[in-house]
Amino acid sequence: MSVEARTKVLAGAYECVVAAGTTRPTIDEIAQASGVSRATIYRWFPGGRDEVIQAAVGWEVDNFFVRLAAKLGEQPDFPSYLERALPQARRDLLAHAVLHRMLATEPAQVSTLLAFQQEHMVELIGLAFQPRFERDQVAGLLRPGVDPAAAAEYVARLALSLLAEPGRHDLDDPVEVGRLVRHELLGGIFSS
Repeated sequence: MSVEARTKVLAGAYECVVAAGTTRPTIDEIAQASGVSRATIYRWFPGGRDEVIQAAVGWEVDNFFVRLAAKLGEQPDFPSYLERALPQARRDLLAHAVLHRMLATEPAQVSTLLAFQQEHMVELIGLAFQPRFERDQVAGLLRPGVDPAAAAEYVARLALSLLAEPGRHDLDDPVEVGRLVRHELLGGIFSS
């Protein structure tokens, strides 16, 4: 399947989810919204409607992080980047109207779909973090022996957890975010 055709199907499926939630769209509605045949969708997504919906949610997750990365731009080092990323990602998550509407109307389905996406999100975030860790390692900012790939995955898991539920942390307070990032999340990774 071409990337363009797959994107059309995922965009069409996501459009259906936006309009009707995750449990209502049919393959016929997704086919109509995406401009491809029903048979084509089944050829690409043999699991049917559920597989297409799950892929569409994954596609939107990817788009969420692409939009976030575009807002953040470059920072002098990874701690500075993370200090900007956490509050911005949390604000974007809270402002995601579709997610909030779906959480209010069909929380179990949304939770299940996001649970399926959790490892994908960790991988996606980790892949974005790893080059930053590698640059900081070359600059001598990481503690000796820190593996940038392992550190990226570790921090991705922690960051994703904080985005979902910040707990005692106020991600709108720059001083607290700085302390959280530099002392709790990265304290064992970066040199003092």
